[in-house]
Parts: sequence; structure tokens; C-alpha cells
Amino acid sequence: MPVAWTDRGAIRRGKTLVRKVTRVDRTTGGEFILKISPDPTQKKKAARRFQVEFDVMAALKRTAGVIPVVDHGELGNRPWFVMPRAVELSKHLGSRPHLRDVVEAVAAVADTLARVVAAQDVAHRDLKPANLLWHKEPLVADFGIAQLPKKAGITQKGESVGPVEFLAPEMRYVMPDVDGKAADVWSLAKTLFVLARVNDEKWPPVGTLTAGRPEFSLRPAGGRAAADLEFLLEAATAYRPSRRPSMRTFADELRAWLDINPEGNALRPEPPKQGRVRVRRFDDPEAQADAALWRRRSDELRRRVRQTMNKIAPSGVREEDAASQLLDEHGHDEYSHNDLHIAASTVSDAGLRVVLAGFILGNGDVQYIAEVQQRTDHGSFTLAQSYDHGGALELPTGLVAIRKMEAELQRVAAGHVFPPSSD
Repeated sequence: MPVAWTDRGAIRRGKTLVRKVTRVDRTTGGEFILKISPDPTQKKKAARRFQVEFDVMAALKRTAGVIPVVDHGELGNRPWFVMPRAVELSKHLGSRPHLRDVVEAVAAVADTLARVVAAQDVAHRDLKPANLLWHKEPLVADFGIAQLPKKAGITQKGESVGPVEFLAPEMRYVMPDVDGKAADVWSLAKTLFVLARVNDEKWPPVGTLTAGRPEFSLRPAGGRAAADLEFLLEAATAYRPSRRPSMRTFADELRAWLDINPEGNALRPEPPKQGRVRVRRFDDPEAQADAALWRRRSDELRRRVRQTMNKIAPSGVREEDAASQLLDEHGHDEYSHNDLHIAASTVSDAGLRVVLAGFILGNGDVQYIAEVQQRTDHGSFTLAQSYDHGGALELPTGLVAIRKMEAELQRVAAGHVFPPSSD
């Protein structure tokens, strides 16, 4: 233990490297938290992760909104640092927070992260409720897997980064050219949703937080004012990183929402009193309209996929329950987790399988993926050709995309005989 500090025990069972401490000279009252590196001779990767956090904390020690370092040093070959003892932001906000309070706190975090990007070009890559703290103000902590400029990270190529429930799609398997800053926007939007405690779940819904979908609505936490946030959260959780706002823009948009919802607005509605008749969510005309839009889009996607495949094999098409069963092995698994996907396939007498899948992305765009596969002597299929086209489902670009796909598949399937499907 560093000589200036008195050990008061582990912060909790199993966290032996995170200690409660007080100053020996008691010049500053209260408890602090001391974190010390694992022994690098025994736990090399954990020690490298701590070194990354140590370096980032040293670089950001004067950055407002980052958990401050009040002391640091080394014991032998093990670096350590001390920070104030803080509480998790979720506990500070409480079990039934008003949406405005949540947005105000997350806007402060977004401001901090935007300044960190501007000053140090650092991506956090591990944003989740447990890493947002409160000590007089919202604070960002735990930069252990941060992405630093011009430095190799501890995460190996192909390894997942961060908590999967808050993880952006492109971060599921890290590649050297993946920019973690856009992923931070996704993770912070998901964190906002959980902090608002819409449904008292610890984890956010899977996929893009699509505006207008009842299951993604923040109204239970903020009433009607919550609707003005929905398109921002949808944009922040777009599947394509290039379509997400920057952290600076995300912070500015949250501040703009706060400006139009001053203190006293966006309060959490009171739950119905006992004995009152609960209004079903879909009795809300807006919710009915949203549900109708989703049904219309799914019906249109199914019609287009089926129509295209019928031109290849008029009676030999079967609709598949899960595109992932046919496409995952060829690198298209990122689309199989979207809100809606529809797939169809057909197999010729010569063992040529044609698969077409359509995916509605969170922003309303559609992505069509087709594969031509050949049956092997062992009965499995290997990829021969793949095609990928996208556009806005209900706009001309979506129609152009499916027609391009249709022409390519018809050219490949020419001369093959597709027997009738057993469906």
C-alpha cells in the first residue's frame, strides 16, 4: 500500500485490486478508491489493460467530467492511482427518474466525451451504466479498453470489445480500422435508455432504437416530451456507423432537447391508480399508426423478396424462417440481428442454391443480400457468388436495388431447372 494511504479493505468481495482507502495524514476527509495493477508477471493482459487506463487517466486528469485522479504512483512494477469514492449514476438518479434528469446527466457525459475526442482523440469503447458515476457531477470512469491514437490496443483482432448488450454492431469483432468513437455514440444512447428505467430492465433492447416503435418509447419516463428524443436515439443507434451523429452533435442535440423542455417538463407520468382502467398501448392513435407503418413495410419487403425469387423459380421457392441459418457462415451475420428480416431460397436439380434475404435496418432503409451456393459431394453448400444492394425501402432507391438484384440472379440461374418446392 502506498505510504500516504491507509487500506480500509476491498471495495467488495472479489475486487482485491480495488481498495477503499483514507489519507494517512487525514488532510482530506472521507474515503477514496485506490486501483492497482495486477502483477504483470502473472496476468499480462489485465496488467496491459490497467496500463491503458493509467495512461488515459494521466492524460485526462484535468478534464472536467472524467473521474479525477488525486494521487498516483508505482509500487515496484505495478502502477496505481487514487480517485474519489463515487456512486453509480444510476443510483444517484434513483429507481423512477424523470426523463429530463436522465437527459441532463447523459448530456453532461456526452459533452465530456466530445471534449475527450477533441483534445486526445480517445474512444472509450466500454460505455455502460456501471461506468458512469456521480460525485458532485456526472463522471466518466474505466478507460481500460480505450482506443488511443497511434497506440496498439490490448484487444486482439477479431475479439469482441465492451459489454455486448451496449455494444455497437461493428465492435462485435474488432478490426484494426474500426473507429470506436462512433460506437461510443451507440453505447451512450443505449445507456440513456436503460438509465431512464422505461421497463426496469438492466439491459437495453436489441438493435436500433427505432422511432415510433412502442417497445423503444421513452414516454413511460417522460410523457409526450419523450417523442422529441426518439429520432435522435434512432440516429445514434443506426447500424451503419457513418449514419450516426458525432458525440459532439449528440451532446448538442440533447442540450437542444433540454432547452425546449425546461425544469418541470418531461416528468415521469404517475402510474395508474388502483382500480383505474389501463389503456392498452395500441389504443393510442399514434402507436396504432406506427404499428401500421411497420406492418406495411414488412409486407412490402416480403412481397418484393417473393416476387424476385418467383421470377427465378416460379414454383420452387420456399420462405426461410431465419436468414442467419443460410448467411451467417458467409459473413452477413451482422444483418441477421436486425428488427426484421425475410429470406427465401430455391435449389436447382444441379444443386445450385439461390438465397435472397431482405433486411429492414433501424433507419427504414433496406439491405438485400443474395448468395449463389453450390452443393458439395457431402451435401453441404459452398459460396459461389454473393450480391449486396441497398436503399430506402419505400423510395425509388429501394426499388432500383431489388431490380439490380433480380437481374443478377436471373443471369446466374439461367439454364438451371428448379423443381417445385415442398412448401
